[in-house]
Amino acid sequence: MAGTGDSDGRTREVLLRILVPVACAAGGWALWSPWVFERIGFGGPDAALSPETREAVWELRPWIALGVLALAWWVWLAVRPPGAWAPVRIARFRRGSLRAVLTLAGCAAALGLGEGALRRAASGPPGDSPGWLARHRRSENPALAYEMVPGTAVRKDGVLYEINRNGFRGPEWPQAGECAVMLVGDSVVFGDGVPWTETFAARLDRWIRKRRGGRDWVAALGVGGYGSYQERELVRLFAGRLRPALTVIVFCLNDVDDPNAHVHVPDEIRFPAEAVPNPSAARPERPTGDAWRLVHQILLRRSVLYRRLVPSSLPWAHCLASLSDPASPEQIWLAKQFRCMAEACRAAESDPRLIVLPFRYQLRPGYALARLPQQQVVRCARDAGIEAVDLTEFFAARGGSELFADACHLSAKGHQVLFEALCRLVPE
Repeated sequence: MAGTGDSDGRTREVLLRILVPVACAAGGWALWSPWVFERIGFGGPDAALSPETREAVWELRPWIALGVLALAWWVWLAVRPPGAWAPVRIARFRRGSLRAVLTLAGCAAALGLGEGALRRAASGPPGDSPGWLARHRRSENPALAYEMVPGTAVRKDGVLYEINRNGFRGPEWPQAGECAVMLVGDSVVFGDGVPWTETFAARLDRWIRKRRGGRDWVAALGVGGYGSYQERELVRLFAGRLRPALTVIVFCLNDVDDPNAHVHVPDEIRFPAEAVPNPSAARPERPTGDAWRLVHQILLRRSVLYRRLVPSSLPWAHCLASLSDPASPEQIWLAKQFRCMAEACRAAESDPRLIVLPFRYQLRPGYALARLPQQQVVRCARDAGIEAVDLTEFFAARGGSELFADACHLSAKGHQVLFEALCRLVPE
């Protein structure tokens, strides 16, 4: 009987040595196979994961498959009863694996506690919630491509964003009085990360109402992700309707970036060819072979702890390089947008002004392209008939990097300083 039991044990061990690797290989193939990938809910328009997450999972399939193989093999070695096959090594492996599991669990718990504490301090979720992403819709105007949904409200990172009936952030526009200033721009005019009452647009509106007895008001036309092409369209659409005395275009240096590469744009929305400043430098619609960049982007958007631990890079440095060259395709394209803005303002009898904002890292001592891109943008605007002001020195003298929440978005203090700069532009 003992011989029969030993024989049965050896048979089971042989079967395990064959079946476990086969099962691991099948699991790895399942994660590798595009056919399986599409059918387990990661692909398709109805997938629960966001497009960015699906893209990262797709690019990381080989690494995920290898991880599953290693995990399955480790589980088998850890739980199988020690037999004739290297029992001492199995026992050592069990002790070592227990320490490894406890270490990983401790690290995961520490990271989880740190993330939870930072989220609580931020009084809101760290990234783009589904409601935040849903604030945009496809626009019937092909030049805009997308727009904000009128009459909606969403909260992000503890900040409430209310969209008025006209599709822009802020209170409803008054029916009486006159529009004294029309602000046009992207997420800076939108006031990303700052309560509405602390934005420079709201401060300017209160200041003008107080000076002019409540008759005049300010319209803030800011949509996150818009570039100069979409801002030109906003000027064309609303300058004649509102007929503001002053039109202020708030220019960020990434306004000449490829609009299709912005994270605000859903996958199914594409801008017209005229909206791309430099088609030869346009990024591919579906990046491949760059999984780690995608994971980095997802973590930056989803984790407060990751954003605090990872040192910030220099985003949109390519925009600075292209704007520094007056003969670059971006500068030639930008000159066309400025000329169209100037024509629309003249037709509406509105005085156009351009405000050029720096990036935060440009204010660092010794940065090579601290002023040249802004100077070239100012020159380009003035050639088109728009008076332009570079606020780099103004910002540097009033706090520098403290005025920014990240590379391009302003903090509450930055909005206060920008408001002070705009007060000098508003006529008596």
